[in-house]
Formats: sequence, C-alpha cells, structure tokens
Amino acid sequence: MKKENRSSNEVQLNLADGSRYKFDGAIETMTSQFDQGTGSIAFRAKFPNPGSMLRHGYSGMVVLTNSADSVLMLPQKAVFEIQDRY
Repeated sequence: MKKENRSSNEVQLNLADGSRYKFDGAIETMTSQFDQGTGSIAFRAKFPNPGSMLRHGYSGMVVLTNSADSVLMLPQKAVFEIQDRY
C-alpha cells in the first residue's frame, strides 16, 4: 500500500506466531505523555474480528508506521546521551 494512501491512525498487528493479522486496525485513544522510564506511550487500537480469531489475553505486536520527508537517519551507535539528551 502506498504511504500517501495510509491514514495516520492505521496500525497493523503481528500475531504471537509471527504472522500478520489480515485486517488493519485504527487507533481510538492515546495518552498524551510518553513514559520516561520505558519510552512507551499507551494507546487503544480497534481491529475488526469477523472470525473471532482475536481473544482477550492473546498477545501480539502492534506495528505503527509513519512517513517523514527530508530526515537524517543515524545509527543508534553513532549517538550518545548528555544530560538526558541525545
């Protein structure tokens, strides 16, 4: 799918067995701050579940994608931290 056609709140789901769930989900709610200790942010995404494949308690990995123009990417090994800044 082309980047320009993807909505910014669409997410994909990788199941515990490594396969990709066939339906895309959408972010419904998100907290406003990142956790300082883990660098994570809490959000809720809703996925269609017509065959009842997804159940409470199952695990997987949510994949977020974002496109950016005119960015400089550096390997993590090439940067260092000084006073909580990279």
